[in-house]
This record gives sequence, C-alpha cells and structure tokens, in this order.
Amino acid sequence: MGGSRKCNQIATVNFRDITFSDSSICRDASSEKPKTRGNSASNYRAKKNRRALNYDISTKRALYPHTYFRYFPRTRKLHIMSEESTNDSIYFSTIRSRHTTDPFFTDVDADNDPKPSGKILRYPEYTECPIKIPTSVPCLTLSKLSFSRDLRSSTDKVLLRLPILKQEFYDINFELRSGDVMALMYTRESEMECLLKVIGGSAEVRGKISGEIFVNGHRMSKTRLSRTIGLVSAEMPSSYLTIRQYMVVMCSMYPPPSSKHYGGTNHLINKLMTDMGLMQVASIPCHRVNRSQWQRARIAAQLARDPAILICTDILKDIDLHDQCFLIDYVRDWALKTDRIVIMAIAATSPQLLAMFSTAMIFASGRAIYVGPPKYMQEYFESIGCPCPMYKNPCDYYVDLVTHDILTSDASRESSIRIARLINKWNQMKPIIHRSVSGNVLLDLSRANFLKISFSLLCLHWFYFRRNPEISMIFVIFMISTVLSFHFSEISLNVPQAFWQRYDFIEMVLSAGLFWKLFELAD
Repeated sequence: MGGSRKCNQIATVNFRDITFSDSSICRDASSEKPKTRGNSASNYRAKKNRRALNYDISTKRALYPHTYFRYFPRTRKLHIMSEESTNDSIYFSTIRSRHTTDPFFTDVDADNDPKPSGKILRYPEYTECPIKIPTSVPCLTLSKLSFSRDLRSSTDKVLLRLPILKQEFYDINFELRSGDVMALMYTRESEMECLLKVIGGSAEVRGKISGEIFVNGHRMSKTRLSRTIGLVSAEMPSSYLTIRQYMVVMCSMYPPPSSKHYGGTNHLINKLMTDMGLMQVASIPCHRVNRSQWQRARIAAQLARDPAILICTDILKDIDLHDQCFLIDYVRDWALKTDRIVIMAIAATSPQLLAMFSTAMIFASGRAIYVGPPKYMQEYFESIGCPCPMYKNPCDYYVDLVTHDILTSDASRESSIRIARLINKWNQMKPIIHRSVSGNVLLDLSRANFLKISFSLLCLHWFYFRRNPEISMIFVIFMISTVLSFHFSEISLNVPQAFWQRYDFIEMVLSAGLFWKLFELAD
C-alpha cells in the first residue's frame, strides 16, 4: 500500500506497511486529485503541505521502520508513539491492507462481482509470519490434566446419591507461550468440548478434575480460569438480537479495557465489525445470518475484551474454507501482535491449513496422540511405523488412524489396540514439561458492576420484547392493567358509586387500546 495519504481525523499509522487504523476515514492522495477551491495560492499551499507530509513520511519510515506514529491533520505533524502503547491494542488492520481489492469473506459482495478476478489468496504459514521478540508471558501449562464427567441429574444430587463418573480425558500435558496458536484435531466432539471448557473454567462442565493448570507459573482454580480466559463457544447468539445489538450488549456487560483511549466503545464495535465483514448484516437478526457470520460476531465480542488466552471450540465447523483461512489468519495476527495465546479446535482439511498454526495436537479417545509443530507431525508418525500413503491427505489419514471404529467387534478391537499402541509411543517420546518460572498474575477480564449489568439485561429484554410480538403483547397488557389499577384504586366499594364509574373505565380501556394500535402503526 504505497503512496501518501490524507486523513479527515486522527488515525494511527504503521509505517512498516503504511496502513491506517481506520481505512474508512483515509484515502490515497496520489489516486485522487485535490478539489480546486479558491485561488491558485491555496492550491499551491495544499501541494506544498502534501510534499512536506510525503517527505516526513519517507524520512521517519527510514529512521523508525518498526515504530508507530499518530498523524494530526491540523498541525500536519507525525508524533512518535511508544511500542508499549501499541502492544495491547486490538486496532490492527494487516489483513485488510493485505487484501484490499478482494472481499474478505465469500458472503461479502459475492453478487456484486459479475467477473471474478481469479486471484488466489495465499495465506502464509506460521513460520513465514514476522514474529516479534518472544516474551515469557503469558504462558499456559497443563500438567497431567484429567477430567471425569458427573452423570448425575439434579434430582440425584438433591437426593445425595453417589456420583456416577465417566472419564472424558486423561493425562493431558502441553505448554504454550505468547504468540502460539494451537490447532486441536479431535475425533469425538464431546471430549473436545470438555477439554476446552475445563481449560476455560466454564461452569457448564461438572465433574472431578485432577492435575494442574498453570498460567505464568501460578496454579489456577476453576473460578480464576473463567475470569482470565476468553472462551468462544459454537452456540448461536440470541435469535432475537441483531448483530450490532449483540455486540452492544456484550460490550456493556464486559466493558473493553481502555476503550476511551481507542475512540470509545462504539468506535471499537464498528472497527471489529468492519474487519470481520459484518457491517452489511449489522441490522439483521442472528437467526437470519449464516453460520460464518454469527461465529465472526462471537469472535469479535471476545476480542473486544482483549483476553490474554483465547479458546475457541469448533467454530469453524460447516464454514467455507476461504472464511476458515481468513479467521485463522486474523486471530493469528492478533496473537502475534499482542503476545496472546490461541487454542482452536478444527477439522483440518489440508496440510496447508494446518501449517498456519504453530502447534498441532491430535486428541483421540481422551488422550493426546501428538503435540508439536505441524511440520514435524508426518516425520513423527513415520518414525513410529505409521507412514502416510502416497496421494493421501495426511490430516485425514492420521485422524482416521486414531479414530475408534465401532462398526464391527473385530474393527473395534483392532482400532482399540492401535490407539493404545500410539498412546504408549507418545508417552515414551513426548518431551518433559517443566513448570515455568512464576511471572505476573494475569488480571481479571473487565466486568461491569451490578447497575450496568442490570441495565444491560434490561436492554437485552427490551430487544427481546421488540422482536417477539407475543411476549411484547403480554408485557403491554401487564403495564396497562397496572396503570388502570392505580387509577381506579380509590373507587369506593359502595355499589352505586362504583356503577357511575363504569364510563370512565370504558374510556380508559379504549384510550389504552387506541394508543397501542397507534404505536403498532408507527412501528
């Protein structure tokens, strides 16, 4: 993205690739001729200012190639910003600057392009991405983590019956550091959800947890995990909320940190929705958009909280491959730029998709079969006597290799023996994980106070009533009956006096009904 630029308001500039934080307020000065207003002297001054700005840009880009600046159009000066002030910023647009000519998602401007460009977008591998100097925090360590689900119902718990435990996973060990993006390849969805929800400290999973989870060397409880880790589940948001209403409610219940420094919460919501390609469906209810769009909305809501560790369940399921690659690339750039950790459950369709991650984990029968870089996965299986056949997808082959076959008794016995052998091989060859040196304790994610949460819930119910006519009618009837009861509360119990009040009662009912009809017509 070359050429000089002019802005209508304050914008953050990264001179590594000359990208502006908000591309909607910036435009290339070289591609647009200035408007001729006034005399030639004003035009001469405008050209002189543009030349000075171009010289200032080129000079500071050569002197500070890795530094961020802020441009002030009134003073026409570029002010240096420290690197620390941008580390925690989620205002990055590297993907938008990389693909500015093509739509980012398959459902954006798909009908407005009669002649497809035919360009092939190649997303870089993880090893090809520019990596900053690695830091020691955050660091997520799992040591001999096991979990058994409690199958008792609520009635059984009230009757104090003994727990019925079903083991979901056993002896999970791995370590992730800042900038790592791990792909979790699984064979059973229930086991994958249990593992990720246990790591995220979700209250939905109930059972017995053994082992330890360390964050920056500190042992974390279930409550602490839920307060410090962002979890993106695959459930659809409320069907009666639009995409923008969902973002507003989530940001009001979980206020973004330092939102005033970045232009306010509304500007943050607009920025995330623009980057995620959701501005065209901002006013459409969530149940009317496709799966890719409302999954992007859930990711954007968690990115607004700016968590140090982000965990995503199988959100890429039934999503177009182009959208999958974009979401992985977007979240990966966020993790690399802000020193975060990301864990995503995926069903990898090709080695190129898996190469976008720094770490891959094959999770089968509640045990870890392989944890390590994706480029060494094929070499590892070849070393233990399980080479991938020629002309076969390695991702599909290795997942099928560790899948428990239950079609026949012989196939079930054979697959169980094969999986047990692979588990034993990995236990013998897996690297030893040591507890990292204790670092700073992660701060809890921001939460609104009681009054703000109450107001957010009130707004949520108001949106729900507006979208559901049956419940809204019940609410209006209740309010009308309450008002009428207050108005006629002083009526005497004497029959003659109450009889003469019947006309006032009829007039009030007719007025309330007419007001409701006028309200419907205005809506």
